[in-house]
Amino acid sequence: MKRLILLSVLLMAGIIPTWAQQPPVITARFPGNQTSTVLDCKSTATVTVTYTGNYVASVNGGAMIVDPSNGKEVPILVTAASTFQVKASFGSGTIYVADPNNSQIIDSVKVSVTNLNTLVAPAITGSACIASNGSAQFSIAVDPRAGNVEYSWVMVQGGENTQIVASTRTSPTVTVNSLNAGTSVIRVTVTNDCSGEFCSSPTRSFMIRKTLSATERAAIEITGADCTSDDVLGEDNLLVLAVPPVLGRWDPGQYQWSFPTNKLRREFLSGDGSAIAFRVLDNSTDITVSLLLGPACNPGLTYTRVLRAPAPAAQIGTASNGYTASTTFCLPENNTTTETFRVLNNPSSDFQYEWIIPAAWEILSTNGPDNTEVVIRMANTSPGTITVRATNDGCGDELATLDINRYPSTAPLLVGQGCLSFGNPEPVQFTVAGGDNTYNWNVQVKAANGALTPANWVPESPANVNGATIRYIPNFTGVANGSRFLVTAEIVGNCGTGTPVTSTLEVPIGPAMPQQVTSTFGVVGTPLVNGGSLCYTAGQQYILASNVVDFAEGYLWSISSPINGWTFSTVPNSRQVTVTAGTGPVTISVMATASGCTTSHALSFTANINPPKPGPITLVSAGSDCISPTTTAAVNFAVPAIAGATFEWVLPVNHAGRYQILNGQNTNQVRIQIAAATPTTPLPNPLTVKITSAANCVNTSDGFTITYGNAPNLANVIRAGDPCFSRFVNAPSGNYTYQWYLNDVLVTGVTGNFYFDSDPCLLRQALKLIVTDKTNGCSSQKIFSGDTGCSCPTGRQAGPSIAETESKSVSISPNPVSDQLNIELGEGTMNQLILLDMAGKEVVRKKASGNNYILNVQGISPGVYHLIIQGTPRSIHQKIIIQ
Repeated sequence: MKRLILLSVLLMAGIIPTWAQQPPVITARFPGNQTSTVLDCKSTATVTVTYTGNYVASVNGGAMIVDPSNGKEVPILVTAASTFQVKASFGSGTIYVADPNNSQIIDSVKVSVTNLNTLVAPAITGSACIASNGSAQFSIAVDPRAGNVEYSWVMVQGGENTQIVASTRTSPTVTVNSLNAGTSVIRVTVTNDCSGEFCSSPTRSFMIRKTLSATERAAIEITGADCTSDDVLGEDNLLVLAVPPVLGRWDPGQYQWSFPTNKLRREFLSGDGSAIAFRVLDNSTDITVSLLLGPACNPGLTYTRVLRAPAPAAQIGTASNGYTASTTFCLPENNTTTETFRVLNNPSSDFQYEWIIPAAWEILSTNGPDNTEVVIRMANTSPGTITVRATNDGCGDELATLDINRYPSTAPLLVGQGCLSFGNPEPVQFTVAGGDNTYNWNVQVKAANGALTPANWVPESPANVNGATIRYIPNFTGVANGSRFLVTAEIVGNCGTGTPVTSTLEVPIGPAMPQQVTSTFGVVGTPLVNGGSLCYTAGQQYILASNVVDFAEGYLWSISSPINGWTFSTVPNSRQVTVTAGTGPVTISVMATASGCTTSHALSFTANINPPKPGPITLVSAGSDCISPTTTAAVNFAVPAIAGATFEWVLPVNHAGRYQILNGQNTNQVRIQIAAATPTTPLPNPLTVKITSAANCVNTSDGFTITYGNAPNLANVIRAGDPCFSRFVNAPSGNYTYQWYLNDVLVTGVTGNFYFDSDPCLLRQALKLIVTDKTNGCSSQKIFSGDTGCSCPTGRQAGPSIAETESKSVSISPNPVSDQLNIELGEGTMNQLILLDMAGKEVVRKKASGNNYILNVQGISPGVYHLIIQGTPRSIHQKIIIQ
């Protein structure tokens, strides 16, 4: 027996011992030679075993073997019976048969229990609807094959709405009592002791709905917003409607809302369905929302709510204009005038109106409580505004106004722009003085012969063209000289019918702003000025001329302050003016003028002063202005420094690489590399330097022609004689020109050797000799310093500067001068007078004698000049200004 039990255990574990390797032939079958069967709970089946002798039958699972000897249920049986019964005592199971001698399972059969879920009715039976304060019974049917079963009833939802009678909770039929109108869900669980692992507890549920009483139905209504006006709902136009949650939380489908989707859009619904939120899409008309409440048990129970539309702003018409909608109505100034007014946009009389009128006006009659039509008397001559408040049983307020204008019997004054500058596109404004009426405005061109043509002016604001004030953008196309603009404002009376009351204003046309000024100097080109700037040379005369301006009768020129020495010479109102440049920058303006009209805007430009002309270009430390053909080194060129100026050195054009600026650009001294083997042929263009002032005005030096050749040799020129009476000898002889300068003043009549012994005091001044080769143009210079060993006569001061000598030895007056210049030497006599302009050009050369002379400067252009007095014992230089 122990071996059989051990064998059974090992076999169930899948272990076959070595002593059980040769099993006998044993079979176990249910009727019909089946290896499995299905049993109802607690029912039995017969197993037939084919074997002679004892065998072992054992059970794994919820089935049990019935011992044929005593009828008891056992898990293991040792028997030699050819049949035995198996019972579904606790559920399904497997029956094994084995030979006890081998202790090995040979065969098996399976027992399954009928699924309890198939034995329980598919649904709970009972009343679909019960009274909200009533009772009801609900049952569940179970097939007897299920054996002994147990019932468990529970309210899974809505326990606060319906209560189970406790004594019936474990019965096949349960009793419930309704606590209120809310929906509940009841559930029953069925179990038996044969359920096993297949279906331990099938459940069935049932929704218990309620029928509302008459009292409950009457107490229900939809609550929430009454009005769809924006000012009531707010910017989002959201509203919420709701009914009491009488059906509880568990049956939202029983709240069935209906609404027009073109006017409302559902935003959200509460969990039980009793409340709903809408966004208003269209509130132009009333909106009806309906609720079908609990249709399963309360068919046809419908509630509605009408959402009132806000009243639109009233459209007002008058009897006089045939009841056409208007916002303005015009009446003559008559304090007995009456008028009937009517609201035109309330055809169904859905809305109500309140008329608000100015003080002292009277409402004589109305047409009823809605006040859609009234008769009003204007009890004074003043204009006024009628306000109409529209409402829909208190649903919002919309205001509309009707302006009542009063037109006078005579045209009021029209005021505005007194004069228009021709071509000025700036808007102009016109106003009817004291007039709050509606006007028809018009502008025409009135020619010199009185003919009228459209002016084609455009209102600045097209939306506001009938008020007492209007702004126009002028148009001057095709307007001829001598024309004027005629502006008219016709009062609009009787809401659209023109009246003969018309205000007029003639507007003269003045000159336009000058567009350009031409500036001319001699034969120099004619630059055009359009409000920019030009550069001028101090002391020079220029002709300025404005363009011809339409409608101009004259021109007004002006110079800003300080004038800085500038002068005008012009005929009054002339389009052209002659100006002499001063010493500093100014602003020059010109305006066009016309009698009876304002002057035009000014065209202005800045007149800057050119910097002074750079002094002559010299070769620094070269002693000559000639370059040797064999020179390959760098050479320095310089001009006198000018404070605040920028220097730009300009190499000769087409120099073909002969020169290269090494350094010094933008300064007054530059170093130029001269290429090796430079041809001796002079360049076609000279070296120049131009300077630029802070105002970007430019002046250019005289050209310096770089000449190739050998300069005259002045090394042997020496001073001979005693210190006070000297001569200068050994000047090179040949095809030369000679120039001797005493303190930079040319001494005339001297060639070759220079004998100078007339005034020993002058010998203490610097003496310069320049010798020029007439063949190649090369020149050399040599400077002799003054001789300090010479004593001056008693009472004389040796070595005065040029300025000191001039101030003590000559009287030149007046300076500035405009007609005659008086020249008087304190000592010595005059031989010749030379007048040079600032560019070094000779203007006057006069012979003179004695120590007094009168020089006539009339006819000489105003400016700054150099006066050179060549005489004995000295030559004198003085700057003068001619006006």
